[in-house]
Amino acid sequence: MRKYIYFLGSLLIALSFFVSLKAEAAPGTVGTIAPDAVYKVNIIAYETCPRQENAQRIAVLADFVDDVDTGDTFVDLDKRNKIFLVPGTDFRVLDSNACDSDGALLQLAPETGTEYEVWVRLVGPPDSRIDAYLCARDPNQATDDIVCSSTHLMKTRLTGKGQPSFTNATNHLLDINGTPLFDEDLQDYFWVWNTVGKPHAQVWIIDPAD
Repeated sequence: MRKYIYFLGSLLIALSFFVSLKAEAAPGTVGTIAPDAVYKVNIIAYETCPRQENAQRIAVLADFVDDVDTGDTFVDLDKRNKIFLVPGTDFRVLDSNACDSDGALLQLAPETGTEYEVWVRLVGPPDSRIDAYLCARDPNQATDDIVCSSTHLMKTRLTGKGQPSFTNATNHLLDINGTPLFDEDLQDYFWVWNTVGKPHAQVWIIDPAD
C-alpha cells in the first residue's frame, strides 16, 4: 500500500511538472519570448496626449478610428494615430507623439522586415481595443495612393483570463500583402493605430534566431 501511495504521489508530481512546463512553453507567454526580445516600446492611448517626449512610449489618442483604405491619397492622410517607420542602425523612438498633425516616428533596424517578429499584448483597461495594420505610399501611382495590409491586428483587453498573452503581429505590422517593411517598391511606411477606449499595448521586437 505504501509503495502504491508513493508511486501515485511521484506520478502526480511528475504530471504537475509537465503541466508547468507546458504552461511556460505556451506561445505568447512572457517567458517564451522575453529571451529573444531585442526592443520593447509601449503604445498608450490618452484622452489628452502628454506633450513630453518619452523614448519608452508612443502616445496615441483614445477612442480614435481612421480607416485608411488602399486608394486613399497620401497628401490627404490624417496623420493622427499614425506611427511612421524609418530604417536605422538600431531601434528607437524619434517622435513619441502620434496625437498631433505629423504623427509619431519610430526607427527600426533594417532587418526588421525579414528576420524579426513583432509581438503585441494589451495590459490596459478592460475592454479597450486596438485595430492596427501597416500601410505605405505607392510612388508608382500618379496620385501617390496608399496601400495597406489586408490583415489587421484586432486585439481586445480581456479580464478574468489570467496574465495577458502576446500575439504574433508580424504579418499585420511588418508586411503589406507580401511586400515586406522597407521594401523599395513602397515608401513612407506607417502603422495605423485605431483605438477603442484607452488601450495600453506592449510591443516587443523579437529575434527568433537568438
